[in-house]
Amino acid sequence: MPWMNCLRPHSLSDSIDRLNYLITALLLFGLCIVVSAKQYFGSPIECWTPLEFKSAWEQYVESYCFGTNAYTFPSEDEIDDGSERSARAASVYQWIPIILAIQAIMFYLPHFIWILINKLTVDLECVIADAGKMRKLPEDQRRSVSERIATYLYDAAFSNRSNDRSICKCIKGNWCAAALYFCTKISYVANLLLQILLITYIVGNGNFFWALKATNSPSFPQETLCDVSIRRSGGLSRYTMQCTLSINELNEIIYRFLWFWFLAVLSVSLVNLIYTTYHIFIPTARLSTCKRWLSTHQTSAEEGENLMIYRFASSGVQPDTTLAMRFIEAEAGAIVTKEIADALFQKFTDGMSLGNETPSTAVVHGNK
Repeated sequence: MPWMNCLRPHSLSDSIDRLNYLITALLLFGLCIVVSAKQYFGSPIECWTPLEFKSAWEQYVESYCFGTNAYTFPSEDEIDDGSERSARAASVYQWIPIILAIQAIMFYLPHFIWILINKLTVDLECVIADAGKMRKLPEDQRRSVSERIATYLYDAAFSNRSNDRSICKCIKGNWCAAALYFCTKISYVANLLLQILLITYIVGNGNFFWALKATNSPSFPQETLCDVSIRRSGGLSRYTMQCTLSINELNEIIYRFLWFWFLAVLSVSLVNLIYTTYHIFIPTARLSTCKRWLSTHQTSAEEGENLMIYRFASSGVQPDTTLAMRFIEAEAGAIVTKEIADALFQKFTDGMSLGNETPSTAVVHGNK
């Protein structure tokens, strides 16, 4: 089924991306189903009713109080008539399934946008798919595919095709896909910060460390009151029922867990953001990565070829190319990545010898 593709890890993501858009989103959807099942098929509320109430009346009271009219009151206060009852309404629990579903969508949204706009830059998805097939091909076909991928990456780097697309006109050089992927990483972090702050202010009543305390959250009261009017032959009889919202015990456990989970995911996402930024955008890191990708006989070459490798890392392997090669390595393995890197390096040296590509002297000498 096509929609099942949303539940599979995507090739244009790393493990931390999948922790955000896949694992955390599925976790939230799963919790949404659990809470919904408790609300509609379990016993989310239990109310104390007078002895004269029949079983059907008791069920009516509980359904009515759960859906419309439960409110909180400190046990030491007297119950007053008037508007204060509505001001103390305990209605957050009714929206928890919807809130959890929205939270799950927020975790998936950055990945969805990234995949949607990827084809407006370098078509990384097709490149990675072709690279993944190389592992099962015979040697002559592997060479042909690696050269085709290298040609595509080389053309994308030096023909400025990506800048012809409207979304990339403001980005100079071979940076468009990398910049958009960086924005995706930032979106994951921003989403986590936003969700932690919302939990703090809505569930924790503004206390950031609320989840560490043993006291119940004021947003999830477990003891509530409910006003019910029942029509009898002599007119309306009004009752104030005392109810226990057992659903709120589950809600509080869920959001205590999510508070810790979001903090953990935020920590690793921040580290991953710094790591990815360094290895994709910093020239010295790209040089180190290029030496690892290129075959041993090239990285141990004479000074002239080492200079060519340096120029290749400085000018030939720009952020978009680096991003593509990192995804290829994750999907197809180190051997395939080395073969494509060798083909790309050969393409670069051929272009240099023909005068088709002249790396910036300022860039080369500036990093020396």
